Amino acid sequence: SDGQPRRRYFAGRFDNKTARVEYENIVHYCHSPVTLRLSCGPFYYTHLGVHTLFEFLKPENASELPWKQELTFGSASSMHFTAQISIRKINVMYQFVLNEVVCLNQSSFFLRKDRLFAEVEFNRCPHNIHPGHINSYELGRYKSQDSGSIHTHNTMSFSTVGNFSITFFARDMFSDHNVGRLQFIPLHSSSLCDSKKTEIVERFGDGSQSDLSSALIYLRHQYELLEDGKILFGEPSPKLPHTEKIVLAASADEAGALYEVSFTVTCEIVEAKKATAPRSWNYIVNKETKKNIEKKFDVPEKPQANLRPLTNHNFGGTTFHNSVELLIDGKETFQRYFERICLAQHSINILAWELSLSFGLVELNSTNAKYSREPRLNPQARKWITLEDVLLARAKLGIKIRIIVWRHSMMTMLNTFRYMGPVEQEVNHFKSRAQKMGISFRVFHTTKKMPSGRSVYADPSLWEQAETIVVIIAGNPRGLISCHHEKLLLIDPECNKHCMAFTGGFDVAKGRYDQPEHKLYSPTELLDPSSDIPERFRRSSILWHDTHLLIKGEATKRLYLHFIQRWTHSFTRDNEKTRKFTLDVAQIKDCNARVPEELATKPQVFTECRIRLLRNWNGSFDVKLFDRFAQYIVSARNFLYLEHQYPFQNGAITYYMCESLRRNPELRVIVVTPVKTDLPTGLLGEFFDWSQDHIIDHLNLIHSVAPDRVGIFGLIVQEEGTDHIKPIYVHSKLALIDDHIMVNGSTNMDNISFYYCSEVSVAVKSESLVKQARIRLGREHLGVHWTPDMEHDCVKMFDGFCRVATENMKNLRKGLPPSARPIWMAPADNYDFLLKSVFYPNKFSKFMSKMGIQVNAHQMAEKLSSLPGA
Repeated sequence: SDGQPRRRYFAGRFDNKTARVEYENIVHYCHSPVTLRLSCGPFYYTHLGVHTLFEFLKPENASELPWKQELTFGSASSMHFTAQISIRKINVMYQFVLNEVVCLNQSSFFLRKDRLFAEVEFNRCPHNIHPGHINSYELGRYKSQDSGSIHTHNTMSFSTVGNFSITFFARDMFSDHNVGRLQFIPLHSSSLCDSKKTEIVERFGDGSQSDLSSALIYLRHQYELLEDGKILFGEPSPKLPHTEKIVLAASADEAGALYEVSFTVTCEIVEAKKATAPRSWNYIVNKETKKNIEKKFDVPEKPQANLRPLTNHNFGGTTFHNSVELLIDGKETFQRYFERICLAQHSINILAWELSLSFGLVELNSTNAKYSREPRLNPQARKWITLEDVLLARAKLGIKIRIIVWRHSMMTMLNTFRYMGPVEQEVNHFKSRAQKMGISFRVFHTTKKMPSGRSVYADPSLWEQAETIVVIIAGNPRGLISCHHEKLLLIDPECNKHCMAFTGGFDVAKGRYDQPEHKLYSPTELLDPSSDIPERFRRSSILWHDTHLLIKGEATKRLYLHFIQRWTHSFTRDNEKTRKFTLDVAQIKDCNARVPEELATKPQVFTECRIRLLRNWNGSFDVKLFDRFAQYIVSARNFLYLEHQYPFQNGAITYYMCESLRRNPELRVIVVTPVKTDLPTGLLGEFFDWSQDHIIDHLNLIHSVAPDRVGIFGLIVQEEGTDHIKPIYVHSKLALIDDHIMVNGSTNMDNISFYYCSEVSVAVKSESLVKQARIRLGREHLGVHWTPDMEHDCVKMFDGFCRVATENMKNLRKGLPPSARPIWMAPADNYDFLLKSVFYPNKFSKFMSKMGIQVNAHQMAEKLSSLPGA
């Protein structure tokens, strides 16, 4: 719940029989949504589901309280649990004041005094795995027959709406002695069974008018009703406040300490606190409606604004007159990478999370070889032009190359003496080839000693004096699970005319190359040496889908500022200097270099795009990337299309999406995501708060809010000539909002991206670009099921996805091939079946899959059922 730590309760042990268990006093006090998660197994390994309670916050439901509700966890195919909860309104505040303490018998030696302490635990419950919130008080020094009022400097008083317990203990020279404990339980949350509670109500009246004084005296002498030390109190009565004295006696093995405490309990009716959503939700909805978000793009362009120095403060402002190209899948993206790098005139700057310099960008044919202008590339000897080949060809012409690639600090330290890390191997090979060609080269590790902030490497104005190629292997920004996650390529940022930037979800790394067909070739085709299948597809083990952007215009200068700040920070390690760094864009002029005419492709370019940049950098910038990203997501009013690797792993943005669906009955949502991500599950995922289980639970929660308006889809294809089904791994970080705004970049929708990593994303306002992106992606995924009317009607596109996914799920259950790519991932039963069908239906198939042999789930089930004794 908002603003409160997570609480865990032990629900008990269950066998395979039907069982019913009642719990004592598991109570939660809140004025915001509450999320309940049920887990089982060692270390809460298996998640059985999650429910978030919203309804009681609505004003129209306030009059219906109290109510009871049943929540279902698990599935009928495995474990199935039903939890019954009750919700009621609390408008009573209890105030406790300790008035006086009398020491009747001290525990210390008679020449010394006891030091008396008290610990107050709020919302105490016998099922707690961890204690609740605890306040500690020092009550002073006491000796036998010594009484003293509680003075101002150590007054013990507090207010609460729920139960609390007070533990008193005396400290002598060598040890602490437990003097006694009092537990105060409001009648509305009493742990008494119904019969005992009825007995108290009959004796003292109903809960709203019970006499606290009589109840206290009665319960002190009637321990068959309550455990020793428990005090039950009810609602306000005319006799309150009430003062009571209690004698606390330590056991014999606790040195016989005996104290009398006098306290006052005040009970009053207060106005119920207005039930609200978290403050961040109020900010997003009230301050950042769709209208206000579009206004931020529609701000008037200020004269000469593009000549003002760029700083951290105006980094996220709106830029005008940008040109954007949308690149989908690896074949198109890396072809544009190759062409643009070959046209570089001044510098090539790369920020990478993962970088494979030996990665083949394009096939080596006569056109590409001529285009690269590198005579060493012989089409007869090689099949692919690698990133390393293109960079060396440009460096030979004197073009500066600067690369920052992330490498986990721990792995870098482990490989310090062996130089065996994959990044280090790639860079070492790159350096060896460069030196053989006479190109100066320098490598730095941020985990080792770096040049000072005054060196030619740290000062951008002196970069021309540095080596032609400089590579920085950067460690974690802050903490074990943080990383530098940007995917950015800047070409010629020193020139207005030639400057361009690539950013999005693609890393230039192994496994990322794929074509829009995402085709699985049959074994016959793969074994045929005469077939024209590229070699990389013969060895490919993964189908990869991603999106990228190529940007020209004012936004590239801000991306250049981010690159310079990342670069200089590697040397200075000074966050304050990094924040204050200023880029004088007036010094960026047009050059006279003539760029050759483009030869290979003629892409579709969208002009006059307005762009705002979003970034996060843990430890250097306190930019609320999460808030800004959530603002765009909840601004959708009619249609939201998401392609994300880790959608809604973050719990807060899941809640915002649910509330947005409730507030907008016309909103349709399509989420395209991997069938199975690479995130950990179970205990490890819980430890890092970064789990595949979170994604599935949250997606099911969103789907349950509006199942007729939310589609959760994975993508699958079937190998030709076989019944082997394989998922397409969706690596995109793309959001399309109402055919008006696109958000694309490196930012995932998970806790790691929002709070720990350095990220860069781009928000683009261009109706033509966003609509074309939706059409291209819908046409690619739906294939023959795409119809022309979907181009102008988002609802029909949504219905088309749902119809195809339903048909594919039926075909999959019957062992028939899918008709297109979308497949349902919600509700939970569909996902369980999909996971077993596509990945590992049993341990044997998992083992065979690891050995490279695919086993069909349906055939395996038939064979197992035919075995004797099956």
